[in-house]
Amino acid sequence: MQKSEISIIRKLFNQSAHYFTGTFFGIIVHFITFPIFTRIFSIADYGILGLVTVTLSTILAVSKLGLNNGAIRFYADCRSEKNADGLPQYYSTFLITTITASAVVSILFVLSVINIPEAILTKKITNLLAFTSVIIFLKGTYFIFQSFNRAEQKTKTYNIIELITGYCSIGLSIFFVFYFVKGLYGFYTGQIVVFSAAVPFFFYSLLRRWKIRIKYFSKRLFFESIKFGLPLMAFELMNHVLTYADRYLIQYYLGSERLGIYSVGYNISQYLSNLFFVPVSLVILPVLMNTWTNKGVEDTKIFLSDSLKYFLLVIFPVVFGFIAVSGDLIPFLASEKYHESYQIVPPVIIGMTFFTLTYIFNAGLTIFKKTGRILIFSGISAVINIVLNLLLIPKYDISGAAYATLISYLIFFMLIVFSSFKYLSFKVPVFTISKYLVFALLMSAIVKTATIDGNLLNLLVKIVVGVVVYSFLILLFDKEIRKKCFALIPKLSS
Repeated sequence: MQKSEISIIRKLFNQSAHYFTGTFFGIIVHFITFPIFTRIFSIADYGILGLVTVTLSTILAVSKLGLNNGAIRFYADCRSEKNADGLPQYYSTFLITTITASAVVSILFVLSVINIPEAILTKKITNLLAFTSVIIFLKGTYFIFQSFNRAEQKTKTYNIIELITGYCSIGLSIFFVFYFVKGLYGFYTGQIVVFSAAVPFFFYSLLRRWKIRIKYFSKRLFFESIKFGLPLMAFELMNHVLTYADRYLIQYYLGSERLGIYSVGYNISQYLSNLFFVPVSLVILPVLMNTWTNKGVEDTKIFLSDSLKYFLLVIFPVVFGFIAVSGDLIPFLASEKYHESYQIVPPVIIGMTFFTLTYIFNAGLTIFKKTGRILIFSGISAVINIVLNLLLIPKYDISGAAYATLISYLIFFMLIVFSSFKYLSFKVPVFTISKYLVFALLMSAIVKTATIDGNLLNLLVKIVVGVVVYSFLILLFDKEIRKKCFALIPKLSS
């Protein structure tokens, strides 16, 4: 491997490690609160909690209109304008538009949910959705302020605010549930209080620096940002449908209790996957574009091939190790009443892996500006997902929904690969990847047999056994990795 190739891969790992750290501290709160909420809420209430949360997330994707992406895209243009009104127009346009859109969507959402027939959603759910509609307005406004921080490259400020609001909203939600507003209303009251305090603070801090006036509203910037953001909003919305449509169908066909069982298995899979997959999704694009621009076609192909190889080197043992311990881990974290949830983990976590791989394989579509095809493919996959859920849930219960997720993600992955490789193909190291897969499967089989008394001790032993077995197999049979590891020893000891 040439020196330039090594530096590119090192850059990928360094930036991934940076994002992994930020993601870790953001997600760790979910692992801390997961055992709390699965115990203080009934199975049915936990299912409703998941349904309401994904509904708010989906409506938020609509209310943003892609303006959060537009705020990042057009900041530099507005800052470089020669007239002094460039940035006042920027902040005024994006803030006024976002507040208006968030308010309108919140109101329309309330009017919609209160008229949903009880045969489709129970009054308990529709009343809770109406109560939480204010979160759409608050978080929509919050996201545009955070987009300003990203546009200004205030990464530390952005991360600190994310962690403070995240931890405070969870902490206050727990406090309300236990002491003031019992049940799910207490959980969402905590979020409402935190973001109701955060948004005025952001207003104050922004008004201290810039004049926010209606007269600074720019129609040109508004239409440009809408034109830029709407396709991205549509893509985000399709991803929400692809990911969360099964929740509504499970609620309709099977009820809140089965939804609660499904949500536990799905959520814990998503927490783990985000820990590793979010850094990849964040870092691949900027490194890819930098390599393409400055290094050329061949170095880009090598970068993609190496990225795929090293990603699967790490993710195979994580995925199959998690599958091996999920039968012990879920009852330990969520309590024995959710033991059945482990059955949906394999198809869900494997499906999420295929989805994450699209960030590597869609390079040709990204580089040659064919991202509209990604939107089309996500729409096709979302429709397939809904059809499969309609067919499989009544017959196979929540397992049907899990396999519908796997199949639709796999189809999305295959469509991306087939289309993207027409523009930019790269070598897929099939032998090396197959070797990693076999080692991970062998490790998983050994982990399942490593059982001792005691839930926590049993989990720790299985994790240690998995790490030792997989590491031993890699070092024994992969010469390249062995050389890299041995080269690190002098550096670590110095």
